Amino acid sequence: MRPSVIFALFFVLPLTACNSGRIDLECPVVSVLGEAATMTKFRAEAGYDMTDVVYEAQMAYPEASSCDADERSVEADIAATIRVRRGAASDGGEIGVPYFIAVIGPDSAVISKQTYMKRVSFADSASIEVEIDMGEVKFPLATDRKAYHYEVVVGFQLAADELQYNRQRRHLGS
Repeated sequence: MRPSVIFALFFVLPLTACNSGRIDLECPVVSVLGEAATMTKFRAEAGYDMTDVVYEAQMAYPEASSCDADERSVEADIAATIRVRRGAASDGGEIGVPYFIAVIGPDSAVISKQTYMKRVSFADSASIEVEIDMGEVKFPLATDRKAYHYEVVVGFQLAADELQYNRQRRHLGS
């Protein structure tokens, strides 16, 4: 087999699709912000004991499910999987899980950020896993920049005390 064919098979073809789980140089990188990858919602005006947990959520597998980029702009539909587990303080009904999508530029500055709410109903189960279409991002490209110079970051929209709780848990290694 010729070296050019081997190169195409192993290095070029894997870069062809936004939603394949592979790197696509025509799309921005999509990732979950580490400190916002989990969310523990406690009952209002309660402590931080496990009996006060309304729900716990995790976000994983973010991707650009579709992507259209040219030399001037990028449009991408963002998707991710969220897992939500009902806590002891849950009433078992529907809950709202807040999340965000942010675009980070080549200089590490936030270009845009949108917040959303995903409604989740537990029905009869203690946990649920849902793949969600998070939303669409559109942004212009700076001169001499490509889509891969940008990053789309997703995560749960945390209140200050929820962020602090995540940081403490991370520090304790749990």
